[in-house]
Amino acid sequence: MPKAARCRAFLITVIQRHEERRTYAVMKATAEEALETVRSMSVLGTRAYLVGALSRDTVRQLKLKCDDVRFV
Repeated sequence: MPKAARCRAFLITVIQRHEERRTYAVMKATAEEALETVRSMSVLGTRAYLVGALSRDTVRQLKLKCDDVRFV
């Protein structure tokens, strides 16, 4: 029986012209999946960047689960 893919918490920042930066914690298996998730939620003309990751302890404190997207 294969193991389920492990999720990690990636920090993605979204920049839109004339607005403040927004940073999201995204639980996905890879950074590319996390970026794609945030890009699909954003409007045209925005840029999304991978800026870091969260530790396991922080993920537990925030009670994040796989496929969660949370504004931080």
